[in-house]
Amino acid sequence: RFIWEDTLKKYLTDQIPESEYTLMKSEMRVVFKNGSTIELGGLDGEDQLQKILGTEYLTIWLNEATEMRFEAVTILITRLAQSVKDTTGTFTGVNKLIADANPSSPRNWVKKWFIDNVDPTTRPPQKLKDADKFIHLHFTPYDNAENLPPGYIEQLDALPYEMRERMLKGNWI
Repeated sequence: RFIWEDTLKKYLTDQIPESEYTLMKSEMRVVFKNGSTIELGGLDGEDQLQKILGTEYLTIWLNEATEMRFEAVTILITRLAQSVKDTTGTFTGVNKLIADANPSSPRNWVKKWFIDNVDPTTRPPQKLKDADKFIHLHFTPYDNAENLPPGYIEQLDALPYEMRERMLKGNWI
């Protein structure tokens, strides 16, 4: 709900004219004049996961992926099946799964899948067949310092070692 109530609404208000989109609050969906949509949803229960099976998406973004079950994410991957064409009928869309996460244990499936590019369900972990299609970016608060309140980085730097390594330096420990 935070992304819906805060981040997305602020972005739309600040960056996109209200005439260009419609907010469908009860469905947590934004529909744009060109037909594009943004849908927000959770994967808290089996019912929500099963409901997703009837949909297709071009892009799926997993916010704070370390909090999700890998099995749920693999179901989401099967929904990256939307075919998008331009006005001439040429296929233009590229299906993508995007995830963000605060680092946790190096044994977390997010580290194994997205960074190490190995299947977290195999022992020993086997390289992903499509590992060449993966990319990961590493950001820390230092990269966003201009948007943070004064003293925030110093506050993180004063945390105990493990939390400092994770939250300030972005290390999986």
